[in-house]
Amino acid sequence: MLAFFRSNKFLSLASNGSSAVLGLVRFGLTARLLEPTEFGVWAFFLMFYSLFDMLRTGLLSNVVVKKWSETDSLDQQKNIMGATWQLAG
Repeated sequence: MLAFFRSNKFLSLASNGSSAVLGLVRFGLTARLLEPTEFGVWAFFLMFYSLFDMLRTGLLSNVVVKKWSETDSLDQQKNIMGATWQLAG
């Protein structure tokens, strides 16, 4: 049982779970502390930010996986990764 708690699978699960719980707590505190109009503006901003972040991440990751798998040259792989970092930034 102790080996399970030290495994990478458990650490990944614990990391994702704690991140989700802390995000929920932060969202709840924000909803509790802000006025309703301020919270509405915050939720609207958060919705658009999340949408564009998902689009950016999804488009970049699909292109990187496709292009990376098609190339055999180390120089081309470095160029792909450099372009990905520039676009992600």
